[in-house]
Parts: sequence; C-alpha cells; structure tokens
Amino acid sequence: MAEIELTAEKRTQRIVFFAIVALTALGLAASAALLVDYLRPLPLFCSETSGCAKLRSTDYSHILGVPTPAIGLVGYFVMASLTVAKGDVARFLHLVAATFGALAAGIFLFLQFMMSPLCAYCLTVDITTIVLLTLVLLCVCTEADGPDGRGAIGVSASLAFAAVLPFLWNAAAKSGVPDVIAAEMKN
Repeated sequence: MAEIELTAEKRTQRIVFFAIVALTALGLAASAALLVDYLRPLPLFCSETSGCAKLRSTDYSHILGVPTPAIGLVGYFVMASLTVAKGDVARFLHLVAATFGALAAGIFLFLQFMMSPLCAYCLTVDITTIVLLTLVLLCVCTEADGPDGRGAIGVSASLAFAAVLPFLWNAAAKSGVPDVIAAEMKN
C-alpha cells in the first residue's frame, strides 16, 4: 500500500481539526458533569465546599430558570455538530458559534474571578471555549474540513460519548444521600 505524503498545510489542518475535536469533547464532558451536579441533591464531581458549590448558589447559576451548564451543553452540542459539518457555510457558522461561546465564556470567567470562588469544571469549559475560537478561526482561514465517511462517524461517536459519560457515571453512582434522607425525599 502506497503512503500518501501530506503537505505541511494538510498536516496543520489535521492537527487543528483534531485539537478542535479534543477540546469540544472536553467541553462537552465538563458541561455534562456540571449539569449532573446541578441536577443531583449532592454533587458527584465537585466538592460541596468548593467554588462550584458557591457558584451554584449565585444568581448566575441559572439563566431564565435554566441551569447555566444546560445552556453550555447545548452550545457544545452545536459546536460538535458544526465540527463534523463540511463546507464554507458550516465553517462560518462554526466561527459564529465559537465567537458567541467565547464571549459568554469571557463574561463567566470575569464573574468567577470577581466573585473569587473558582470552579475547576467551569474554568475548564470557559478556557476551552476561548481556545476553541482560535482553532476554529484557523480552520476557517485554511478552509479545513474534517474526515469523510467512517472518520466523521468516529468523530461524532467520540463527541457523543464525551457528552454521555458523566450521565453514565451518575447512573452508576450512589446518590450520596444517606438512606434515611433518601427515604424522606421519596415521600
């Protein structure tokens, strides 16, 4: 089987694409983990005494009644969909989504530093989102698209798995609530 020599530009495009996939998967997983903690009586991923708990008790933990991590997860699903989409329009929409995401992430980073409780998962989502903007811009500039066929299916499956993993972890974990209290909650 003959090896195909990649040009420097094609190599750069592949590196940028797979960096986008890796960061999108990280953002999906961190957003999903945050959402799991918002929906549980006791957090699974964050400590009850960490910056996460402090941030969950602020006005910024919900936007119009929706948990902020749910909005982040939806945003990352949009980013994941646009990561595997092809063509100029898809790259432009990916850039628009990444720009709005980075603006929101910048605001949330500013708020975290102003309030001083830092949440590792929130920081991960926010910093990842800002770095993604740079990578998506590189993708647009080089007109890079991801793989076709089975490669695109593999990337999609990897991104879906990253989003679902915290929910699977939650399903396998005990509630963390003592049995007596859990019985009271059911009544």
